[in-house]
Amino acid sequence: MSLLSLPLLLFPVPAWSQNADPLPPERTIGVVIGYVQASRADQQKLFETSLEGALHRAGAESGRVSFARRSSSGTPRIDVVAMNTPENRMIALTFSGPGGENAVMLIRSPWDDLLPRTLTQALRFFEPALLGYPGMPEGALLLEDFFPLESIRAPSPGLGMMSLYPVDIALRPEGRVVVAGASFAVEIDRYFRITGYPGSDLLEQGIFNYAGAVDTTPAGTIYFRPSQGSDIYRVLDGVDRTHRLRAGVGGHGPFVVLPDGAVVTIDAISKRASTFSGQIRQDLPLFLYPDSYITAATAGPTGTIWALDTVEQRVVIFSPEGRPVDTIVPALPQMSAAQTVAMHVYPGGEFLMLTRAGLWKLQRDGRPIWHLAELPPVVGTTFMQVSGLTVDAERGLIYLLDGGNRLLIRLRDTAIEAPDQPESLATLQRINGDLNTRREAPDLLLAKARVYAETGATHLTEATYQHVLDVDPYNAEATAGLEHVRIIRLEAEARRLASIARSQLETMGPATAQASYTQALQSFERILALRPDSEEVRRAMEELREAFSPRDTAGDAVSTPLRIDRVTMENLFPGLFSAYRSRPVGEITLTNRGDEPITALRVSAEVRRYSDFPTETALDRPLDPGETVTMPVRIILNDAVFTVEEDLPLQARITVQGESGGREFTTAGSTGFTLYRRSALSWIETERLAGFITPHEGNVSRFAMAAANAATGVSPAGFSRSFVRAMQIADTLGLHGILYVEDPHTPISEILGRDDVIDTVRFPRTTLLNRAGDCDDTTTLLCSLYEAAGIRTAIVTTPDHVLMAFDTGDSPDNRWIYEEAGFSVFVREDRLWLPVETTVLGEGFGRALEAGTRFVRAAGGTDQAGFVTTEHAWRQYPTIPIPATELNVPLPPEEEIRRQVQQSGVELQRLLYHAAVGRIEASLQGRSGDAGLEGMIRLGALHLRFGETGAAERVLLEARSASPEAMLPPIHLATLYITDARPTEALEVLQPLYARAPRSLLVNALMARASLDLGQVTEGRKYAEAVESRSPELARRYGISLEGGASRASAEVDPRSFALPAREEDTR
Repeated sequence: MSLLSLPLLLFPVPAWSQNADPLPPERTIGVVIGYVQASRADQQKLFETSLEGALHRAGAESGRVSFARRSSSGTPRIDVVAMNTPENRMIALTFSGPGGENAVMLIRSPWDDLLPRTLTQALRFFEPALLGYPGMPEGALLLEDFFPLESIRAPSPGLGMMSLYPVDIALRPEGRVVVAGASFAVEIDRYFRITGYPGSDLLEQGIFNYAGAVDTTPAGTIYFRPSQGSDIYRVLDGVDRTHRLRAGVGGHGPFVVLPDGAVVTIDAISKRASTFSGQIRQDLPLFLYPDSYITAATAGPTGTIWALDTVEQRVVIFSPEGRPVDTIVPALPQMSAAQTVAMHVYPGGEFLMLTRAGLWKLQRDGRPIWHLAELPPVVGTTFMQVSGLTVDAERGLIYLLDGGNRLLIRLRDTAIEAPDQPESLATLQRINGDLNTRREAPDLLLAKARVYAETGATHLTEATYQHVLDVDPYNAEATAGLEHVRIIRLEAEARRLASIARSQLETMGPATAQASYTQALQSFERILALRPDSEEVRRAMEELREAFSPRDTAGDAVSTPLRIDRVTMENLFPGLFSAYRSRPVGEITLTNRGDEPITALRVSAEVRRYSDFPTETALDRPLDPGETVTMPVRIILNDAVFTVEEDLPLQARITVQGESGGREFTTAGSTGFTLYRRSALSWIETERLAGFITPHEGNVSRFAMAAANAATGVSPAGFSRSFVRAMQIADTLGLHGILYVEDPHTPISEILGRDDVIDTVRFPRTTLLNRAGDCDDTTTLLCSLYEAAGIRTAIVTTPDHVLMAFDTGDSPDNRWIYEEAGFSVFVREDRLWLPVETTVLGEGFGRALEAGTRFVRAAGGTDQAGFVTTEHAWRQYPTIPIPATELNVPLPPEEEIRRQVQQSGVELQRLLYHAAVGRIEASLQGRSGDAGLEGMIRLGALHLRFGETGAAERVLLEARSASPEAMLPPIHLATLYITDARPTEALEVLQPLYARAPRSLLVNALMARASLDLGQVTEGRKYAEAVESRSPELARRYGISLEGGASRASAEVDPRSFALPAREEDTR
């Protein structure tokens, strides 16, 4: 019988999809406000507005239940009582179902920006109370195996062998599980083989009980919190020595390590939470109200902290600084969430909740996907005893820890597409399924033992053979197998003790190493007592004795003719991944100390886990005796660097090979360096910031498209399509609210242009979720949103600031329109760019443009400010790839977006049009003829640009009459006629101009456009070819590009981007 058929697990999950049909009355929950008391009127209004919005959102997100401010007799209802006074703050929602169902939800947190979201979630909390909770879909979760941990022991100098009493678990790369056992820790691979004892060097130093809790980072760094004391211990992947961090934190509550290595400790009793990072400890305001009680917490996507408050029975998502950014109310049965002991968040936002009543998997919005109510009988434990949880999301594996019974359990989530399951594990899964009905069948247990023996899982092999003998004391296979595996385990322990002894001998001396040396010899002697013919064991024992004997080194010979004098290596940035493929990262100085030339000299370097193969550099000539040479060191990194979210001190292995005197030689060394977190940046080159501009990241692109669509139809006259789209996105982001927080450790004003200071740039999705950041964070966010919406961007730097600019889609000839209103403009690549200050978007798009101009002018103008297009910077520093994750980043209400965009449009029309028209008209008073020509041209162009075609035509006709020889009045008249769908009149105006100036790009562009609009393809293509051969950008702007053999003018072209020059010399 397999786990599939266990009755506890399996029945279908109801569909949660949107229901387009009207819902029956019994599926409408009435929401009745019984009482509201607030200390201020604005709080009362906030609650009412939030509840009204929550009713609509909850129903829209559900599709299965609707919510309304009404209630009929016998229908389900929610009674609401709300108070927000100095003495009491509470929102109580009480559900009463038609069948006597009852549930209560309490909200004690502040009435802040999260209140609408919290109320929406609270209403949806009652949906399954009416419709039922999901169980376990058939085949969704399978028992793969379990590991009795009582057989694991570790040597402790002076104390003998210690047993493991597990208290916590965490996952490292490649599917390795770290089990913290109070006194020591053990690392186990997927086959349940022991691969190491992290932190064991602490035992050698006499530090016990270091592993009271454990967590890991994606890069594989292990952090231990001891059972007592306030230090934290860190174990780096591949580094033997454990680092002590004097964090000054303690407690016995949730212990969380964020991806960047920041340690978060939470003490529910004292209501205190803190974070420790970079030798700095800071308090975190995770307890939002006096009675808050946090029993479980975990790291979420983008470095967030997910904390479960058992009083409110909801998860609050905090930024790394402790700012609430979202909330989730798990839709579990009443009080189930209050029994939660551990959580885990998947990269996509789904999450697990381990409770005393079972294991739940939930969607990002809190709806249950499945519920495992009890464990298979073969495991021999219940959820009341399970307290530890960790997940291998890549392979779909869920690990549970029963500390009391010393049991590690592994389940497989079949909904997660994972690499093929090894045959040995599939066999164990089948055997465990059969053991559910034949609990202690010797043949099944022997089959398990054979699989464990084949995979090298020594401890499980021994435990399983012992289990067979407990059931069948005279089983010959089990007796022989147990004796054999015990010798193997004893030999492994002896070699481990010998390794510890050698390490202590080299680092501290023979007196310190004596205890480990004696224990190792005793272990070797026990093995020889069982296997006296083992020459391998006897040789290992003699080698250990020899290591502890006095050594005569006087006769040591030089092993190679080459000496490594010096190795230097720079610290590496994941963001410079591509750059390292074409330039060295260090140097090595070598000296030929032999008597013969060295030929075929090669230097190779590699970094474990972060390079796939050694990168080699060769010397193209012999190295003469006594000569010294410095050679470059190159390392090609692999994609694993993009998972690094913390600064890692690593070792690069350097290998030098060559030939001398007819023989080959090899010598090796290593050098230390730091691999910085993927969000690290030095500002020696502005272009490096482009790696953090991520337009294709899912959360960014969704927000950009939704922002642009939210204000569809709001298109103020006078602005290009790109400009309007930029305004829509910027104003939506401003309403979303991005708090400007300058990094106190690396303020941009002190680090621009320096390579000795490392800054942290948040990825745009993180800034979007946390709604806070400094100028580089907000710059990369707005650049990403614009690029996602098809708007070209650029990075702009001043001596103490970084901002961005966007391509307006406008002609460079129109720069005067913006400069007339006081804006600075960049003209680059035949395009017109406007600077935007991204830290003041909350004040409106117009204010952001004005602030951008102020920063550029303070730097000395557009010629002095730094400017690099994102497209250009990406060629050298492409976007840093980051794992996909789905975040909840709701847009502000659509009506607010439309109102703000409309307001920004009106404000910019005032600046660029109405105020400019007033100034020009005032300047024309008393002037006529040529003296007033430029003013009339500008006035007519402004009227034309902002849709006042009647006024524009009058002014331009007057200007043409006043100065018949001038080119611009008829050019602008032709532009007016084309944009007003009057191409015949345009040609009538243009033909005399063409006769006068046949090479004028503007005249040819307008002739081509008018001809194509009239269907005169041959003529139109002739003029278009004259333009495209000299200015492809102008041909594109006027929609007359010949690419693809176009036979008509493009309808996609924006007429508001046509050129409207103000000076005769700009007619080209």
